[in-house]
Amino acid sequence: MPSIWPLLSAKRLMRRWDCSETELLSLILHALPAFRFHKGEYLNVRAEEIEDCDSAQFAKLVFRSKDVQALESDPEFIAVMHGNIPMASKDARELGRLRDEKKKWDASIRAAVETGIHCASLGNVITTAQLTDFIVKIEKLPDTTIDKIWQALPDKYKKKAGRPKKK
Repeated sequence: MPSIWPLLSAKRLMRRWDCSETELLSLILHALPAFRFHKGEYLNVRAEEIEDCDSAQFAKLVFRSKDVQALESDPEFIAVMHGNIPMASKDARELGRLRDEKKKWDASIRAAVETGIHCASLGNVITTAQLTDFIVKIEKLPDTTIDKIWQALPDKYKKKAGRPKKK
């Protein structure tokens, strides 16, 4: 059947599109014809066969390059592969909120690590006011976050109220 040449393997397509078997399976079920070699010829694989495929059988699937190129030129496929999928306004707001939250988490982690390094290099105890001043120089964080960093700091670095510790 020379009309189906050239062929691309499932493994090659997964590398080309940076996708998993599950993602490629979804494309096969919805838009991409797959073939398997059987008794000297290439046969079109039906959806029922695809769903029952194990990894070894899946790896033996091949695809016509003209089908792959047609799929790659589809605007919807391009949007999905590049992550430019339009979202509902509610989802877009949630995504924006989560991105802001991630920035706060990253800043908090950076401040906590730098605080730990600073306290270890001092070799001395630190008060909550000193800790707050140090963290504010790094990043402006909410007081609740600074309190959590204080609680996570080992006791040997904390100067608490009362008389000094015995050495």
